[in-house]
Amino acid sequence: MEMEKAKKRGRPAQLLQIAELHAFVEFLEQQEQLSDLQSQVLKALNSVDCNFEGLTQTDQVLVKEALKPYREHLKLKLLFEELNNLPLKTEYEQKFLDLYELFQKNALDQMELNILKTLATRYLNFPFPS
Repeated sequence: MEMEKAKKRGRPAQLLQIAELHAFVEFLEQQEQLSDLQSQVLKALNSVDCNFEGLTQTDQVLVKEALKPYREHLKLKLLFEELNNLPLKTEYEQKFLDLYELFQKNALDQMELNILKTLATRYLNFPFPS
């Protein structure tokens, strides 16, 4: 069975992808410790100057997997920044902000981290009236 080529992306989509990958590389370079996967992805992205199309098919799969936690991190960070700027916060919003501040200090256990992610997902899918 022949492997299908990924469909071609338009120029704006490619530029956005390259920008995201550059930001991801910067994020990884700021980390104190990298997992083996993150190290491998960082090396692969640097070798092709963050051009996803230049990666081997195996490296593309690895990059996609490594991007998932980064995108989750970005989602939490952006929501925190947005909610932090609200003058009046609901109890739900305040709970998210409190948990995120603990998250930044690495003071959350796995259960609290899951609660933080759930709060973010629910808030983004079903915004509460302020």
